[in-house]
Amino acid sequence: MVNRSLLTIVLIFTFLTVSTSFTAQEIKKDTTETPFRKGRWLTGLSGSISSGTIENTSLGNKSSSNQYGINISTGKFIKDRVLVGFLFNIQRQNFESNFVKKNTEILILGPGAKYYFSKSNIGSLFYGLSPGFVVYRDETSLMLEDEFTELLSKGNGIGILSTLGYSYVLHDRISFDLGLTANVNWLKVEQKGIPEGTINNVNFVLSDLSFTFGFNVLLDEFFF
Repeated sequence: MVNRSLLTIVLIFTFLTVSTSFTAQEIKKDTTETPFRKGRWLTGLSGSISSGTIENTSLGNKSSSNQYGINISTGKFIKDRVLVGFLFNIQRQNFESNFVKKNTEILILGPGAKYYFSKSNIGSLFYGLSPGFVVYRDETSLMLEDEFTELLSKGNGIGILSTLGYSYVLHDRISFDLGLTANVNWLKVEQKGIPEGTINNVNFVLSDLSFTFGFNVLLDEFFF
C-alpha cells in the first residue's frame, strides 16, 4: 500500500515537473518568436501625404494646398519589443491662392523610442515617441493692393513626434506600419519683409495631426 502511494506521488511529481518544463519552454519560445526581439535592428521609411482645394464660385477665387512628410528611422531593440534609435523627418507644405503663395519646410532630427504591445509573430500595436531639434523655413508671397510683398522666415526650436499605430509583419523580416501621428513644434523665428527690409523675431507653436504609412526591415545584425 505504501509502495503504491509512493509510486503515485512520484508519478504526480514527475508529471508536474515535465508540465512546468514544457510551459517554461513555450513561454520562452513565444518570447523569442516575436519579430521585435532583443538584439535585432529595425530600419524604416514612412510618410504622409494630403492635398485639397477650395473654390469660391461666386467670387472666382480658388486656393489649393499640398502637404507631405518623409520619416527615416533606425534603431535597435534593447529588450523584447522596446526599440531605441534615431530619426530624420522632413515635412513640406505648399499653399497657393489668388493673393497668397506659401512654401514651408520643417526638418526634425533626434532620438526616438517605440514600444510594441503584443508578442504575436504577425504584428503588434505600437506607440512611438521622438523628441528632436527642429529647423524651420518659410517663404510667403502676398499681393495686396497691386503691390507685391514677400516674407522670409527662418528659425529653429524643439519638437515632438508621437505615433500610435499597428505594425504587420511578413516572414519575420518586413513590417508594414499604419499609424496616427501628432507633431508639435516650439519655434523661435526671424521674419524678414521684402522689399521693406523689416525684421521681426517671433515665437510660435506649430502642430498637426496626420495619418502615416510605411515599411520597415528587421535584421538580426546591422548592415555592416
